[in-house]
Amino acid sequence: MSEPASPPNAVTIWLKRIAVWSITIVVVVWAARSIYRVFAHGPTTGSPPGVAHRVIPRSTGEDPHQKARAELNDARKVLRSGDLAGGIQRLQQVLQDDPQSPQARQAMLVLAGTYRFMAHDPQKALATYTDFIERFPDDPQVTKVVGYLHELYAETNARDETDFLLRGVLPRLENNPEAYERVKKLSK
Repeated sequence: MSEPASPPNAVTIWLKRIAVWSITIVVVVWAARSIYRVFAHGPTTGSPPGVAHRVIPRSTGEDPHQKARAELNDARKVLRSGDLAGGIQRLQQVLQDDPQSPQARQAMLVLAGTYRFMAHDPQKALATYTDFIERFPDDPQVTKVVGYLHELYAETNARDETDFLLRGVLPRLENNPEAYERVKKLSK
């Protein structure tokens, strides 16, 4: 005959209880977060009196920089394929079509890097990095670009004009204290 099953010990009972409570807590937290995501923005129509809800604007479904994003991705693919002239042309097209987009900023940096490392044209890279700082002085990438400029000036044995460039940019940053302080530190 078979032996009767031994009663579970206290450790086994507590482990089962902990497992059940852990699963319960995870499910409750997941449900609460899901409910919050659904109702966090309030109704999309009128609000009840005395309750301040944010009305979600209707989306047009259009991304204002969709074309620039596609052109930038296309330019990167062309550069990866080895077509340097085609990639440069596409990057310049991004800059012409949507010059204030985030993709234009990225295109300028890719273009400068392409001139510097792939086309081995440090003068065009210098000009592109300088143009980036003049057009987008409040961009967080300015600190990296200044470093690239210092390196390029050293590589080409040219007179380092970074400080002069940054002092010219400072007056335009007075409305952006964070960028102003960042560029001011660089110009010292």
